[in-house]
Amino acid sequence: MKRYDLIAVPLALIALLAACTSSTPTPTPTLTNTAVPTRTPVTVSPELGAQLARQIGCAACHRPDGNSSVGPTWKGLFGSEQPLTDGSAVLADEAYLRESILNPNAKVVEGFGAGIMPQNFRDRLSDAEIQSIVEYIKTLR
Repeated sequence: MKRYDLIAVPLALIALLAACTSSTPTPTPTLTNTAVPTRTPVTVSPELGAQLARQIGCAACHRPDGNSSVGPTWKGLFGSEQPLTDGSAVLADEAYLRESILNPNAKVVEGFGAGIMPQNFRDRLSDAEIQSIVEYIKTLR
């Protein structure tokens, strides 16, 4: 190896290493599309409510056939008076059904436990989806 090579190779390696560890920050790519994805608009319907009840698990605890399970049956629920664990009673109207979906421990039906129903439907369902479930419950006479 020539004397020139003994000096040139290490200098080239030092230059390469210096270039790789430069203190100049690498630019961070910016997003060109900053639009937040939105949900597809939903048309309120009892059919959608029935579908959602199956998909998100409502039907596992709230049966539509008149038989109670982990939760009260939905058959005949709308318009009925429901006894609550605190000794009071409530009319199962749209406001009560909506509240029970969004805040299930607010008014617990007698004979059933608090804390069983998921508490996050407010984050998981749109207003139209919640209303569709209410509309479905109203059809179960």
